[in-house]
Amino acid sequence: MLKKMLKKRKGFTLTELIVVVTILGVLTAIAVPLLTSYIGDSEKSADNSNAKVIEGVVKRAAAKRTLTLNASLTGSAVVTVVESELGSVPNCQQADFEFYVKQVTGEVQASEAAPEATGWVAVE
Repeated sequence: MLKKMLKKRKGFTLTELIVVVTILGVLTAIAVPLLTSYIGDSEKSADNSNAKVIEGVVKRAAAKRTLTLNASLTGSAVVTVVESELGSVPNCQQADFEFYVKQVTGEVQASEAAPEATGWVAVE
């Protein structure tokens, strides 16, 4: 008799399906914000790393005297130096961010807008 009952049952009950869908919904509700956070953190890390690479290129060019760090430094001059060493300027991974270089020190950072202090130019 038990064998007959097991043979008749060919699908899942509605309750079993509701439980599975609920569990998947809870797991999704937990996983999506975590994934979004991880993506944002990785974009920020990539931008910081690329800023350090650009900064290294700028400072090497200044040491070789192929680039002068002063108030007349332009973003296009930085692009020319970076392209000659790296082949291309890395893109910011964060939406609406750009790389900015401090004219006098050669410090580079990724930012949504130009830093508050004067003396920063966009690398474009």
